[in-house]
Formats: sequence, structure tokens, C-alpha cells
Amino acid sequence: MDGTGESGLVRTVLVFTDQAKHLEYRAGSMPLLEEKTVLDFDIQHGAHGPARKPLKISGAYRVSRRVLRYTTSRASLMGLTQYLELEPVQL
Repeated sequence: MDGTGESGLVRTVLVFTDQAKHLEYRAGSMPLLEEKTVLDFDIQHGAHGPARKPLKISGAYRVSRRVLRYTTSRASLMGLTQYLELEPVQL
């Protein structure tokens, strides 16, 4: 398994750069996305902070950096993964 399915999708991790803490969101399988691609979000991510409230992420984000990583060391992560660093943008 190389991390891509027959449909050309790859395991994707979204990294939101505007959050107070490093926040990664495992998005499942997505097509390879180029830098400068704009995505619109309306999601909630886990429980964060002292109040343990879910973090709401909404609005437009641009892919500021894409890192492709191929791993063979862990069976659950074996293959290709794209890490997308996202920054908020005004539309």
C-alpha cells in the first residue's frame, strides 16, 4: 500500500497555523492539494482548553505549505501522507 487508493486520494492531516496551540486535524483521504488552494471549513475539533469545549473552526483557509511524507516504519501510517499548513484568509 502506498498511501494512495485507486481513486488517487491520500491520507491528509490539516495543520491550522492560527490556533494558540499546534492543532492537527486528521481529515482522512483527500486528493493532493496545491499550495494557495482555498478551502472553506465549518468543523468542530475535540475538547480543548480548561473548559474542555470543542474548538470551532470556520471560514476560508489557504494552503500555505504542503509537505508530502512517505512512511514505512508504522503499519497504521504506512504510505504517503500530505500535511497541509492552513492560514485564514478573507474572501
